[in-house]
Amino acid sequence: MTNRRKEMGTSLTTKIAEEANKHSFLWRMMHRPRETFLRRALFQIHLWAGIAIGLIATVVGVSGSAIVYKHELEKRLAPALYQTTNAPRMAADILMARAQGLHPGWRIEYIATEEASPASAPDPWIFYIAPPGSRPFEDDVLAYVDPGSGKLLGETRRSTALHPAGFVDWVAELHYRLLAGDTGLVVNGIGAALLFVLCVSGTIIWWPGRRHCRSHLKIHWRARWPRLNWDLHNVIGFWTALPLSIEALTGVLFCFYLPVATLLVTLLGGDAERVKQLFSAPESVMSHTAPAAIEPMVSAALAAHRDSSLYGITPAAGPSGSVLVRLAPPHAEDRGDFVLLAFDQYSGKLLREVDSRRSGLAVRAVLFMGPLHVGSFAGNWSRMAWVVLGFAPGLLFFTGFLMWWRRVPGRRRRMMKG
Repeated sequence: MTNRRKEMGTSLTTKIAEEANKHSFLWRMMHRPRETFLRRALFQIHLWAGIAIGLIATVVGVSGSAIVYKHELEKRLAPALYQTTNAPRMAADILMARAQGLHPGWRIEYIATEEASPASAPDPWIFYIAPPGSRPFEDDVLAYVDPGSGKLLGETRRSTALHPAGFVDWVAELHYRLLAGDTGLVVNGIGAALLFVLCVSGTIIWWPGRRHCRSHLKIHWRARWPRLNWDLHNVIGFWTALPLSIEALTGVLFCFYLPVATLLVTLLGGDAERVKQLFSAPESVMSHTAPAAIEPMVSAALAAHRDSSLYGITPAAGPSGSVLVRLAPPHAEDRGDFVLLAFDQYSGKLLREVDSRRSGLAVRAVLFMGPLHVGSFAGNWSRMAWVVLGFAPGLLFFTGFLMWWRRVPGRRRRMMKG
C-alpha cells in the first residue's frame, strides 16, 4: 500500500512537472513556437526589415554575383586593355613618369600591379590618376600601361551613375556604393546590417517545432502557387541563412572598415593598434632633397620577401608622406594575407614592415573576412557557390513580397469586393 502511494505521488509529480514545462518559454519554442511573443515580434521585424532593404539587397546581391569573376570579365569585355607584351618589366619610375605625362599636374594616387606568374603575360599596371583638388579616389582616370613596353593601352574613368566607365566597373561601383559615393557606402552598410537581422529573425521564424521540422524542408512542386511560393521562401531562406549572414557581416566590415575591424579585433582579444598599423603610413623625414627613386624600394621589398609578388604601390601623399609597397604572399587571395612596407620618400629607408602572416589570430580572422565576402576562400568552388548565392536575396524578396501582397493588400481588395 505504501509503495502504491509512492508510485501515485511520483506519477502526480511528473505530470505536474510536464504541465509546468508546457508553460515554459523554452518548451513552447521547441514545440509550439507560433504561440510565443518572441516569434510574433520577430515576424514583424522580419517583415519590415525585408520591405526596407529588399530592393537594395536584390541589387547588391545580383551585382555581387556579376563581379565574383570581375578580373576575368574585364579581360573578356575589354581585351585591348590587357594586351601586354611578355617582356621584362620596366623600372617603376619610368612607368610612373610615362603615366604622369598623360595628365601633367595631376597626381598618381595608387598603382595596381598584381603581377602574374612568369608563365603568363603580365597584367597591365593600372594608374589611378586624380585631378588637382579632387577627393581621394573620386574623379580618377585609370590609365592601363604595359609594364614591359611602357605603352598606354587605354584609359577609363571611375564609374558613377552619370558617367559609367564600362559595364564591369559600373556594376562594381553599383555593388560597392550604389552609384552614390560615400552616401551609397553608408546606405549599403546599413542594408548589410539589416540583412543580418533578416537572416537571424528568419531562421527563428522558420522553426516550426520538432514534429514539423522535416516538412518545412520540402518543396511541394505540385501544390497551388501560394503554397509553392511559401515553400520556396522557407527552403531557400533556411539553406542560405548562414552564408548570407556571413555576407552581411563582412559587408558591414567593408562599409565601415576601420571602426568595425578595430571592434572585432578587440572583441577577439587582439591588439587594436595592430589594425591601425595595417592601414596607416608613417611619415617621412622632411628634406630639401628630391624624392628617391621608387624602383630600389620595390626591389628591396621583393628581395626581402622572395615568395611574394608585387601587388601595388602607393606614392607618397604630400611632402611628409611615405611610399607604400604592397606584396601578395602565396595564397593571399584565399586567406587575405599581405605584406606592406613603408619607405621614406627622400632617403628610401625602410620605416615600417607589416606582414599579416605574423599578426595574431584576431587580426588574421578579420583579414580572412575579405576572401569570405568575395568567395575566394576555397578557390573556384567557393566562387561559383557565391555566384549562385548572390541571387538568393532577390528570390527571397520576391517570394516574401508575394506572401505579403496576398495577405495584406490582396485580402483588403477581396474584402472590398465581397
